[in-house]
Amino acid sequence: MKKLILLPLLLMMAGVSVFGQVFIGPKAGVTFSNYGLSSDDKDVYNSNLNLGFLGGVTFEIPFSSRFGMQAEVYFSQKGAIFRRNENESNTTRYPFKCVHEKLNYVEVPILFRYRFQGRPLGGFISTGGALARTFGGKRIEGSKEKGTKRTIEVGSGANDDYKATDIGFVIGGGLSYELGFGELIFDARYILGLVKMGEVTNDNPDYLYGNGTNRSIQLSLGIIFPIGG
Repeated sequence: MKKLILLPLLLMMAGVSVFGQVFIGPKAGVTFSNYGLSSDDKDVYNSNLNLGFLGGVTFEIPFSSRFGMQAEVYFSQKGAIFRRNENESNTTRYPFKCVHEKLNYVEVPILFRYRFQGRPLGGFISTGGALARTFGGKRIEGSKEKGTKRTIEVGSGANDDYKATDIGFVIGGGLSYELGFGELIFDARYILGLVKMGEVTNDNPDYLYGNGTNRSIQLSLGIIFPIGG
């Protein structure tokens, strides 16, 4: 976890020493997440969007007036709302009509950014990868009001629900607005999970089998300030 958080800081220090100036600032926003399910799982449950929160710090290292690198460290919530298909007959194995899951992550995306020049309003597109580590979450089996609440266990053990680490592909874009002392940044991105969330076993009694992968739409607003230069 410490190495994950230190990576953007090391990039920021390298950016100051090589390029003379970097930008840093806070960001916050919302997430709309669900799971990409296998065809077998889709026969049982529909995966609907779950609303969450994100907040953290963003760094930008400009290589030129148009190209740059963006590194971030932030807390984000992911998960899904499962609704059992009406035609599912095995209600003994899948007893819940609705299941809510929300997991808490520390996420570190490393992105390359291209800016479309404009003053004071500009735009950008970005793409790259993201490393994430979850420290658990909550599951409600049944309705939110009357369902059974469970802690989601993460790790590599036989009794854990999901793996602790995730890797994702990131693509997005946004708008920037010059403020004089910095920039206001609106960022919209989609993160496609590349790693199955759990281990698939034939005797796993859980309803998801571990085949799911994270899918997340993230909308955020931030302010960045120049350092160095």
